[in-house]
Amino acid sequence: MKKLIFLLLCLSVGLMSCAKQSPEDQFVYNNVQACGGAEKLASITDQVGTWEFSMHILPPGMPEGFEGPMTGPMTITYKRPNKIRFDMYGPDGSVMSTGCFDGTTGWDMQGGQRVDYSEAKNHETESMAATWIDGFQNYKEKGYTLAAIPDEMVDDKNYNVIQVTDKYENVQKNYVDPETNYIVRTSGKMVNYAGELESMYMTLQDYNMVDGLAIPHHVAQYTESGELIWEAKLKEVKHNTGVEDSYFMTEETSMK
Repeated sequence: MKKLIFLLLCLSVGLMSCAKQSPEDQFVYNNVQACGGAEKLASITDQVGTWEFSMHILPPGMPEGFEGPMTGPMTITYKRPNKIRFDMYGPDGSVMSTGCFDGTTGWDMQGGQRVDYSEAKNHETESMAATWIDGFQNYKEKGYTLAAIPDEMVDDKNYNVIQVTDKYENVQKNYVDPETNYIVRTSGKMVNYAGELESMYMTLQDYNMVDGLAIPHHVAQYTESGELIWEAKLKEVKHNTGVEDSYFMTEETSMK
């Protein structure tokens, strides 16, 4: 009888140990649940979002006379598992510029001229595409290392902080609202207009449910000192529209 009780106690302790998640895994679980749940996230095969995009700091090399902010429509098209494309439109509705990552490499197209992404931009866009819908779910398989670090106060509000290191050793801090479990701020080295890494931060605000998914409707990027670089406001988003792989090839200029 004593042996049986001992074995049952060991089994109970073992089960309790298995059930206890690490802070990092608990963050991932809470965030996935807040964003719609694992089953819902897995059901998304593609996403087409229409945004109002405003550049407050203009890229170098803009023609004389152009001043910020410049605002216009933008579409972001994503296809699972790791393809993403950005199209900026002019006043006449034609595509002014395109940035695209085909799952392996990326390029910009403007005025009929293709420029391949820098190494840093390829790495950043690869990471963006890998986490576009389901965040850090299955983060180990995606090549990420997560570490829960001490909470931080930002604008008089306390945030849980998860440090994320990608497979290229780029480190960023993600600030999580403990009330909603949404990531509302990311800081670290990010790619600037020149395709080089620079210390910046990004905010993700106004989360709203669309088709059962929690999506930030306002995203902005700032310099390390807090100067607004650009912001984007979500106007409409559609899921599982049947986006074709060919849309992520250089030759394609319009949605099929």
